[in-house]
Formats: sequence, structure tokens, C-alpha cells
Amino acid sequence: ARMADPAVQYLQDREAIRSLLERYYKAVDSSDLELMETVFLPDATWNFNKGNLMCSGMSEIWSIIGPVGKSPAMHFMGNQYVEIGGDAAKSDTYGIAHVVRKASAAGPERDGLQGLRYQDFLVRTAAGWRVKARTQLVEHCLLAQSLRQGR
Repeated sequence: ARMADPAVQYLQDREAIRSLLERYYKAVDSSDLELMETVFLPDATWNFNKGNLMCSGMSEIWSIIGPVGKSPAMHFMGNQYVEIGGDAAKSDTYGIAHVVRKASAAGPERDGLQGLRYQDFLVRTAAGWRVKARTQLVEHCLLAQSLRQGR
């Protein structure tokens, strides 16, 4: 329910959007599709790293991000800037992702550390805020020999 006081409404919306992004991190790290479906609209779009990969719809998005949680993964949410205008919002969220890349024919197991930025366009729905469109930028990436080797 929307409040009459605009300042209170802004704070509630801002907290709801922050919680939405926290749910995203939890869903991706635990490979939880059901939880992820509470983050994105069914027809959401995702632009990975300036158009290197474009996804449309939850099944396409999940085919790319779902496997991340199958390897050890931890995402940390950093600074977030939010602009809210009625039932639409924009957020710019910084994060760090630590993902273990399992050994394959391409090479040994490696630890990956990425500085990420999520630029989201969100809409208010009857179920709460949802991401309609996301642009993900990889600001920096470091791959190193896995510290887990030999265990």
C-alpha cells in the first residue's frame, strides 16, 4: 500500500528496491530459480557487458546465470544509487562477485573476482518492485589459480 507522505513512501520504495537486489544475490549464489522469479519480470531483458550477450525472458536469463550458483559463488552488494518516479525506478548498483571456475578442458580450476555494476530499470507491480531491464557491466576481472586446489 502506498503512503500519503512522499518522504515515507520514498524510503519504503528505496528499501524495497535494495531488498530486491539482495534477493538477486541470494538467488544467483544458491541457484534458486523460484527466488530469482521474484526479482525479474517474466519478459525482462538483460544486456551483459555492453551487448556482448543479450537475453530476453526468464528462461534465457536463467540459462546464463543459473549455473553460477552450481560452483562456489559469493556476491557482495556495494553502493547503490536509486531514482524513483512513481511506479518506475532506476538503480545503479555496484557489487563484487567471487566465483570459482571449475577445471575443464580449457584449463585448471581458477578463482574469479569481478567488480560488477548493475544498471536496472524497475517497475512497481502488485507483487512489489521487479527488474524490467538490466545492463550488467564488468568493471574489472581477476582470474587466479584456485586456492582450493589440493583439498
